[in-house]
Amino acid sequence: MVFNGTVQAVDGSEIRLRADSICVHGDNPQAVEFVKHIREGLIAEGIEIAPLRTFK
Repeated sequence: MVFNGTVQAVDGSEIRLRADSICVHGDNPQAVEFVKHIREGLIAEGIEIAPLRTFK
């Protein structure tokens, strides 16, 4: 999604989209570590992380 602007649907088809944010839901003990891992991975790939309030 981040690099090519597509995601794969459940039926296997490809859907084009542009996402400016990621929403993660989790209620297990590993949820915070999971989000930290996502953030670190995005930063390592050169993706800018910014607060939602900065989007227009």
